[in-house]
Amino acid sequence: MRFLVLAVGVAVTPAFVAAQTGPAPGWSLTLAAEAMRFGRIGVQDEDAVAQAELRPSGRGGFRVTLERSFGAWRALVEAGWAAGDTEVTNELVAIRDKQLDMSRFRLAPAVERRVSALGPGELALALAPTLDFWQADGNSRPRMGVEGRLAVRVPLGRLMLENRVAFGISGAPVDQEDVGDLFELRALRSVTFGVGLRVPL
Repeated sequence: MRFLVLAVGVAVTPAFVAAQTGPAPGWSLTLAAEAMRFGRIGVQDEDAVAQAELRPSGRGGFRVTLERSFGAWRALVEAGWAAGDTEVTNELVAIRDKQLDMSRFRLAPAVERRVSALGPGELALALAPTLDFWQADGNSRPRMGVEGRLAVRVPLGRLMLENRVAFGISGAPVDQEDVGDLFELRALRSVTFGVGLRVPL
């Protein structure tokens, strides 16, 4: 029994220690492509014949992340751009309005924690306040939010391949006066999948 406990301890300790220490302190830059899906931001009255929902269209985008590591902890700041438009959907049809621009520029600081070593790679969690500038009706509209992230990174020589998923919530990118009485506005929920390369500086 003692041998079993000792064996488990020996097996777990290296991963635990690696997660606690992390890489040596330093700067790095990540370039990534992303795919985004958004929840509804507007819902018609339940009494409507065919209840419709308003949402930003799903889209691709890109981001640049600058980070500074302090052992297992990291401080990050990132900027991203995602061009897109608007969708109105119901149970029968989906209409995409390509003339109503709803592109998004994002600035987001974040704090990240390396939680586990995955062989030579790592698993990390991050929390980020977000500031989004939406191009709605020709105007730039700032919206605050928050995003939680899960990232898996594996080495590619001197580089790191990053796979990341993020879940966020923020204010709706349009105002009530933009949609009148047609829709009741809701908070915007999003899920983002990203693939990128991290380069040490």
